[in-house]
Order: sequence, then C-alpha cells, then structure tokens
Amino acid sequence: QPEQQDFEPALAAPLQAMGQNQQSSAFLTSPLSSSTFWRYSPSNGKPIVTRQLPEIDGEKTARRVVPNEVFEVSEERRGVISGVVFLHLAGGGWLFDSKPGVGVMCVKQEEEQEQDGEEARRIRGEEEAAANSIQARYRGNAARKQVQSRQNKQKKQEPESFTLQERPEDFRLAHQDSKDSLGKFRDSKESQ
Repeated sequence: QPEQQDFEPALAAPLQAMGQNQQSSAFLTSPLSSSTFWRYSPSNGKPIVTRQLPEIDGEKTARRVVPNEVFEVSEERRGVISGVVFLHLAGGGWLFDSKPGVGVMCVKQEEEQEQDGEEARRIRGEEEAAANSIQARYRGNAARKQVQSRQNKQKKQEPESFTLQERPEDFRLAHQDSKDSLGKFRDSKESQ
C-alpha cells in the first residue's frame, strides 16, 4: 500500500512491539537538514509533559514544558490521518503542534516571526494611512490659509468700490476733480 512507503522504517519495530500495526499509526516523516526551534504556545495556557512516543495520549516522560518555552526539534512527523505534526525534542520526548479539541500547542519560530512580521506590517500600514490622512488635512489647511492670504492681499490692493448712495461726497469730489482737470486741459489747448 502507498501509505506504508511513507513510514520511517525505524518506527515500525517499536509500533509492532507495542501491538500496533503500521496502518493505525501512519506518519509522514519530514527529514530535517538541521534542527528547528519551536515555541510552546498552547491555546489553553497550561504546561505540558512530553510524550515517550509520537502520540497525543501516549505515555508521558518526566520532562515538563511551560508556556512560551522555546525548544529545539530534531525531527518532525506529520500524522497521515490527523494531520498533527509530532515534534521530537532534541533532548528527548515528543510534543505536537496542535491537539484536536484544544487547538494550537506549538508554533515554529520562523512561522511565529512571519506572523509577527505580518502583524507589524499591518500596524505600520495603519499608522502610515493615519499619518497620510493627517498630512493631507494639514496640506488642505495650509492651502486654504494660502488662498485666504492671497485673497486678503488682493482686497488690500484693490481700490475701494462704492456706490453713489453709500458715499455721495466722494462722487462729488471725483466729479469736481474731473471737471477741473478737463478745464485745465481745455485751457492748455487754447493757449497753444
């Protein structure tokens, strides 16, 4: 059968000695070129005792692992049926990445860093969006102030316009000045 080809041969003998056949405890072995590091991050927040074999309900060892403890893993095995990744600790004993009914138990350090990186990128994006919004508002306010300043300067430079009803004495003076100027102009033409 194809499943039997996925077994690690060294696992078959201990399983047979315990009275189990290979098909009831099928694993895919993930060979590691070097050890990896994992963090025990249980969703239930409780410490755990490692197992003697790659089994969730297997016999326990004396080694206790507490939440947030980082440990070295020398071998990873994925359960064919359950999909649970069993972790062989470098110092001995087995843990698992998840437990049905409980949730996440262990997180690979590089995956954890990627998650942290994604969260940091999300937060950075939100901060940049907020900063851009503030800058846009500031630029908008600055532009409005510049427009108002230009309008105020133009108002100061423009001569005042008014109607006859508002300031009749100015019209009379202006009319008188134009009469005087016209008269002087005529006088100068006649004398030539």
